[in-house]
Amino acid sequence: MSEAKHIVTVEAVEPVDEYPPNVKFTCTGTRESECHNYPSGEDWDDDDGGQDVAHDECWIQGWMDNDAYLYVGPDRVEGWSGYESVPNVSRSGEIEAAHMWDYIEWKFKEESDE
Repeated sequence: MSEAKHIVTVEAVEPVDEYPPNVKFTCTGTRESECHNYPSGEDWDDDDGGQDVAHDECWIQGWMDNDAYLYVGPDRVEGWSGYESVPNVSRSGEIEAAHMWDYIEWKFKEESDE
């Protein structure tokens, strides 16, 4: 399996207390990457007897595109209607993500984590 990096770019929008930042997710992986291999149906517990299938899209992409995420980093800011917590500073970097029940949690990888 090829190694993939998951990058999030946050662009703060002025005034920061009125608008949520723009959040863009990018995966550097391919169909051979672990994050591109997952069950093909909606129910990951029962689909294909638990067999993973190669996909063009990283499993994180859909969650990020649909704002189904919670940023859990130390610089999180809450308060925008319809948006989960996100950092309110322009920033870009590699992230760690974990699937919860109906959303994902993510945070920027810290330099000491690499």
